[in-house]
Amino acid sequence: VVTLISIAVIFVMPYFLGHCLQVPDEESDDFWFSYTCPQQGSNTNVYNDLATLFFSVPHRTIQRLLKLGHDSEFFFSVRSLGIHTASFLLLFILAHGIATPGGIFMPSIIVGASFGAFLGSIFKTLFPRANIQPGLHALVGATSMLGGLFRSTVSLVVIMVEGTGGIDFILPIIMAIVVSNWVAHHLHQAGAYEADLERSGNVHFLQSEAPHELISLSATDIMSPNVIGFGEVVPVEDVLKVLKDTRHNGFPIYKWINPEDPGRGRKMVGLILRHQLLLLLEQRAFVRVDPDNLGHSGPLKESYIGTKVMQRLQFLEHAMRVYHHCHNPHRRDLSSMPETVDALRLDDYLSTQSVTEGDVKSKIADLAGEVVSSDHRPSIKKLTLTLIVAGKCYGGEFKICSS
Repeated sequence: VVTLISIAVIFVMPYFLGHCLQVPDEESDDFWFSYTCPQQGSNTNVYNDLATLFFSVPHRTIQRLLKLGHDSEFFFSVRSLGIHTASFLLLFILAHGIATPGGIFMPSIIVGASFGAFLGSIFKTLFPRANIQPGLHALVGATSMLGGLFRSTVSLVVIMVEGTGGIDFILPIIMAIVVSNWVAHHLHQAGAYEADLERSGNVHFLQSEAPHELISLSATDIMSPNVIGFGEVVPVEDVLKVLKDTRHNGFPIYKWINPEDPGRGRKMVGLILRHQLLLLLEQRAFVRVDPDNLGHSGPLKESYIGTKVMQRLQFLEHAMRVYHHCHNPHRRDLSSMPETVDALRLDDYLSTQSVTEGDVKSKIADLAGEVVSSDHRPSIKKLTLTLIVAGKCYGGEFKICSS
């Protein structure tokens, strides 16, 4: 459909709306397209201005638009420049984003230069005594189009000055970039490439500023009123349920102010991230904890830690740092999906654990707060499995374990 529309526009519009103009004497004939214009003798000395804009090689069209000076008033008519700008912009919008590979850099320059030349020609007609050069307007228009589309600044100044050799026009180029970036930023925050990345869903581009929708909001407007967190010691089943039912990336860790008096409430002692929980569950960092000690977190003797335990701690600490490099590096959002939790196959593992009356409580996750890595729970000395200390946050270290 886009191809048919493009063909119709490019061939039909010059046929009905193009102007037949005389080729300037000092110009060569290889650039101009006569199309439907009548020929005089054997030489092609009449050209269709709109057909020339459409059919010529893009870089030569850009060069011709940028060379429009004070005396070059017969190159392209004002109406043809306006028609070319509107139709080319429409085709640009239709073609952008389709499966056919193609760039948007050259089309952006053509649209901007054509529109700048169109405005320059109008100004030249309205103010015939002023030394107005449509080519300068074309340069400013092309620069503005690139600045608004790609949101480039210094690099675009260098490209336009080096590409055109117009060092004398560096001030208009800088002003065009500043104004186009400002206007485009207020219309849509992301540039063309950033918008494509976000639309694909594979990469989430972090802008330097918050979206416009958040300007009038405060933190209380976007925060969840019912925060989901964990105690220092919780069943693994509870951890699995929270990871499946929510997509939060971090969970606060609470500690009873006085375990003997729950009425005094709890306080937040740290934060654990989703990928830390997933890694610890994946590594089966489990330990049996006496249910009577779920609310206690007293320090233990360092003598209970062996060499193998410390090596395990170092391994997990390193694994925490490189988790996203090893697990879906280009799709971090997958870690918040329930399928990621199901892939751990912990339901089958936990179903094989048996609990007898009077025995320790199985499947306990220990998310320790502000304790050093040498600390263990009182029940750890009774167990055959190892308590694993995970990553760090806010000066604390957090652990997950289960029976």
